[in-house]
Amino acid sequence: MKNIAFMFFCLSLIGNDAHEVLAKYREARGGANWDKIQTIKITGTFTSFSVVSPFTILRKRPDFYFVDQEMNNHPVTIGHDGKTSWWVNQMLNVGATEVAGLDLQVLKRDVHFISRLYDCEKEGFSVAMGAATEVDGLPCVSLVITRGEETETWFLDPETYLEIACDSAGSDFGSPAPQRTFFDDFREVNGVMIPHYVEAQFYTRNRVMEVDAVEVNLTVDDAVFAMPLPPGMDVLKHLEGSFAVSFTPISRRGPGEPVALESTIQSELRGGLLQERYVDQDGDSIVRQYTYDPYDKTYRVLQIDSRQTQMSVMEGSLNEEGVLVVDNLKSDTPSESFGQKFFLKLSLSNIAETGFQLDYEMSRDEGKTWFPVGKAAYTRK
Repeated sequence: MKNIAFMFFCLSLIGNDAHEVLAKYREARGGANWDKIQTIKITGTFTSFSVVSPFTILRKRPDFYFVDQEMNNHPVTIGHDGKTSWWVNQMLNVGATEVAGLDLQVLKRDVHFISRLYDCEKEGFSVAMGAATEVDGLPCVSLVITRGEETETWFLDPETYLEIACDSAGSDFGSPAPQRTFFDDFREVNGVMIPHYVEAQFYTRNRVMEVDAVEVNLTVDDAVFAMPLPPGMDVLKHLEGSFAVSFTPISRRGPGEPVALESTIQSELRGGLLQERYVDQDGDSIVRQYTYDPYDKTYRVLQIDSRQTQMSVMEGSLNEEGVLVVDNLKSDTPSESFGQKFFLKLSLSNIAETGFQLDYEMSRDEGKTWFPVGKAAYTRK
């Protein structure tokens, strides 16, 4: 009896056109109702390496994507801002890096607002009926989508036309791994169908997402999807730009007359390095670099001028008031004049979009006492 029913099911598929099946799939997922949805927030539990943890997915049209989850008790954040795909994967490295290689190929599949199958023709995939009529013992209609060397097989329920599973190229930490993803527990949310159970299997691994809540049309800032600056550099992001600088020299007699200068600070290495160039009040060219060491949790400021051409390496941290204080005591790279060593301390404060302040101090006794030698007010042009 079971074989007879299956035979009639197979006969019912004869004459099915791939584009007709695809149209039925789109309608099953919600069709035109998707046009009313601009953002989606999905929360639930994520199981990986047998560890269960919460996850959050944010989607925003056209293809902005953000995931916050854990893998093996390590935080993992994934994002796509429409151009750049990135992740912060603390199992592999510290800070955000661009996703590349096979991992990028997999991520590009995940960023689709609805699904890759839903958008496949817009993405340049050809669509054909697949040979499979069952998957894991379940009757199905199968579609094969192809673009260049990329091929995916989607298995749809022959009654609802919702997806049951998908075979695709997967990535196991950058190594190829054939992947089968299962979709189940579809529920209606604002007129569209969203799977509340998604399980990806490859080799001996499996990752499961179980959805607790779905919210739509929330206000989500585009900045959420942008690749984060390297660790420690976010507090310095407003240093980038062109500035008018009012430098006030300070001597034993007190502050002198302010001198008008100009400075340009450029961001390099994905924001991991800020490099400043300016000409000081004595006509000397100054190059100053700001960096952060995430392993040592230390800020480093390197400075060299055209007069002595000696690199001063200053190290320090943010104090309780949020002031970045660095000096060259630890590196022992003072300047020398009249047979004396002069150590330098810089204090960077009041950092805002409009500008910031930099205070200069020097020490002749290896940091036991410091005396002010100048202050500079930076105003963004």
